[in-house]
Formats: sequence, C-alpha cells, structure tokens
Amino acid sequence: MAMLQQLPLPAVYSTRTPQQQTYAPLATHCKQQQQQQQQQQQQQQQQQQQQQQQQQQQTCNRRNSTAVALPSQGMQQQQQQQQQQQQQQQQQQHQKPQQKQQQQQKEKQQQQQQQQQQQQQHQKPQQKQQQQQKEKQQQQQKQQQQQLPRVQAI
Repeated sequence: MAMLQQLPLPAVYSTRTPQQQTYAPLATHCKQQQQQQQQQQQQQQQQQQQQQQQQQQQTCNRRNSTAVALPSQGMQQQQQQQQQQQQQQQQQQHQKPQQKQQQQQKEKQQQQQQQQQQQQQHQKPQQKQQQQQKEKQQQQQKQQQQQLPRVQAI
C-alpha cells in the first residue's frame, strides 16, 4: 500500500535523454569544486584568526618591551604570508592546470620575500656591529678623558 501512495516523479526527472546523461559527470565536477572552495574559505578563516592572534600578541609586546623587539615581529608576519601563499598554491593545483603560470608567479614572489628576509637577517648583525663600534668609540673617549687630566697634572 505504501508504494501506491507515493506521488509520481515529475516528467523532467523521469525522462532522460542521452544529452542529459552526458551532463551528469559535469555536475559531480562542479560539486567537487564547491567543496574545494568551502575548504579554501575555512582555511582562510583560520589564517585570519591566526593573524588576529599575532596582532594581539604584537600589541602586548609593544607595551611590555622596547622598540628593539619590533623587527623580529615583522619577520614573523612575512613568514605567515609565505605559508598562506603555499596553501593557496596547493588548492589551485587541485582545481585547474591553467593556473600553473599564476603559481610560478607566486613562487617568484615567495623567493623575493625570502631574499628580503635574508637581507633583513644580514642587516641585524650589521646593526650589532655598529652598536659595538659605538661602544668602542665611547670607551676610547673615556680613556682619552682619563688621560687628559694626568697630562695636565704633570
């Protein structure tokens, strides 16, 4: 009795032409793309949360520490940007092979950022050397000042 009580399906779904059957795999492909896009959005949200957490940490650090700690925080931000770009690249590989050129461009950008990071790392030791030189100069000045009164006393 239950089978008889069910309503008949509409004519659009019940009759299938060969053309409609060819579109069936396309529909599954679209679903896969939608799922990937949802995953992208979730990952982007997670990244935004990470950025917010880092920004909060930075404000705390700025209140509690001196300005010397700030360059290292800038380095952390650049590293996070690189991680984001890598995740985007992996997602694009699943979607379309046409976007390989864009990936290569992004890889170039990453390499440039890495070079910038290395330059910043090189700059830091130079700053330390400059500080050491200043300290040496100050010590030399002190020694000269100490020597001057002795000469006058003689």
